[in-house]
Amino acid sequence: MYLIQILLPLYDNAGRPIPQQEFEQVRHELTECFGGITTYVRSPAEGLWKKSTTSTIHDDIVIYEL
Repeated sequence: MYLIQILLPLYDNAGRPIPQQEFEQVRHELTECFGGITTYVRSPAEGLWKKSTTSTIHDDIVIYEL
């Protein structure tokens, strides 16, 4: 058995919220393909990564698990 986590940002690179229907579509497609999904959406997780040695990028994300 494998556990796959998909981390999806809540905002695009310009800072605009990604429409809710996009998340619903992904959730539907993954459920159809894999037979089920767990979503963590109540309080967004936080993603951080280094863009350069002096700059860190921040994302609010939801997590989909298969």
